[in-house]
Amino acid sequence: MLRGILQGIKSFFVGSAAKPPPLELVFPAVEHWFESEEGQALLCAEQYLIKRSLNGCFGYHILQMSVTRQRSLCHTARVQHKFCVYPVAGNKQGQRVDVVADIQQLPLASGSVDAVLLHHSHEFAANPQQLLREVERVMVNGGHLIVVGFNPYSLMGLQSVLTRYLPRSIWHNKTFSHSRMEDWLSLLGFQVTQRQFGYHRFAGSRKKSRSNFWRFINRCVVSATKKLPLGSFYCITSVKQEAAMTPDSSRWRTAASGFTTLRPKANIRQGKVIPFKKIE
Repeated sequence: MLRGILQGIKSFFVGSAAKPPPLELVFPAVEHWFESEEGQALLCAEQYLIKRSLNGCFGYHILQMSVTRQRSLCHTARVQHKFCVYPVAGNKQGQRVDVVADIQQLPLASGSVDAVLLHHSHEFAANPQQLLREVERVMVNGGHLIVVGFNPYSLMGLQSVLTRYLPRSIWHNKTFSHSRMEDWLSLLGFQVTQRQFGYHRFAGSRKKSRSNFWRFINRCVVSATKKLPLGSFYCITSVKQEAAMTPDSSRWRTAASGFTTLRPKANIRQGKVIPFKKIE
């Protein structure tokens, strides 16, 4: 166990090239963690901010790409058709999946989705940039994208890094800061409209959180970090915008092509042409 913790500390500073397990194994494990007491507390805080971000979403189709198959994440959206894409088929009650496909190669037409909820899926994907490009491809111009991710500059982000190499660890994700995520979205043509942070407290079991000591610690942590970007997760809302480019070619049409020949200089006073003198 000590060796795994030391490897986690080393990977935090120098990185690691370890190959993550396939999504077919990681997603169900992370979904099982969200069903625990600690995961439910975090999910409840995420649902609160997601609900506030969905108030401005309109259209016909909203896509949910999450590590969990719970449909309560986007049920408050004022969108007619809600569906989710998951890399593993559901086999439990209440975990029905609409589309089972590779999240990095969505089987959807370009410009067919009005809103997308990206809930931690990009952090467990092998190529998160490709996942974001696919999301941008299937979205319509003016569509809303909501990205929910773990904040690396938090206690939970540090915990996931240190426990990555422990036996049977599920935290094989890649955490990205909110500034880096906003840079990626800007390159893809998204304009960030809202940024929120949540769960400014220690994550723990319900029994531990009921003790007076942990209540005092959480109260101090919340009061000190509530106004700082140090929450356990961030929620970024952005709008896809495509700039209408209209090239101005009027000046190029009147431009002369090739080289012009030399002409004799006209005398303005006499209205005559002054010929060039021959050099003898």
